[in-house]
Amino acid sequence: MAEVDSEGKLVPLAKIRGEKRCIKYILDTFKERAGLLEEKLIGIGHTDNSELANKLATKLKQEYKVKDIIITDIGAAVGSHAGPGTVALFFQ
Repeated sequence: MAEVDSEGKLVPLAKIRGEKRCIKYILDTFKERAGLLEEKLIGIGHTDNSELANKLATKLKQEYKVKDIIITDIGAAVGSHAGPGTVALFFQ
């Protein structure tokens, strides 16, 4: 797990093993940082992992009343750093 810092650098947050643990960690971090969840526009980006991206979107819809969820591919610039199978959650 990583985040982009204020200088635009990718900074590691935690090492999570397993799909279920990964989704739980993402959802817990989202809840902690997102504020008013009902107002959020959510983006889920992935590098050739649409299955996990869709699972994450389903969990978000079940647990929170988010405004909208957009799922898209991560481009080459970020994907080359993150690697194949990456799933990223963005919110505004």
